[in-house]
Amino acid sequence: SHLFILNRSYNINILTKEQNPIGTIIEKLRTIDITEGREYNSIRRLDIDDKKVNYYADVYIDDCPNMINDMLDYPTRVLLLYDRPWNKNYKIKSKNVIRVYDWKDIFKFINRVRLTKEADKDAVFC
Repeated sequence: SHLFILNRSYNINILTKEQNPIGTIIEKLRTIDITEGREYNSIRRLDIDDKKVNYYADVYIDDCPNMINDMLDYPTRVLLLYDRPWNKNYKIKSKNVIRVYDWKDIFKFINRVRLTKEADKDAVFC
């Protein structure tokens, strides 16, 4: 899977605002063959009001349009905004938000990025 390939080079951690119990979320991921330790290293369920940018990452991969404005305060971080019907009409106002259309776009960006320090490899959130 795409996450498996990314997780070989980066520390993939999943942040989700899905409000089911964490065990239910993990089981849901398993049904689509996404497992802890292989496709991701940790998962955290956030409260609805919590912002993902409160959790450090160099790169966020997300489809939530609310993150576009959140990224204005974090110019050294990058949001790869996965294009979806619910975010198509949102204007990107910052150079650190890049609209991606598929996993090919995500890999193209990730492979182009030169992370400045080894610790930075420990920070990609979906």
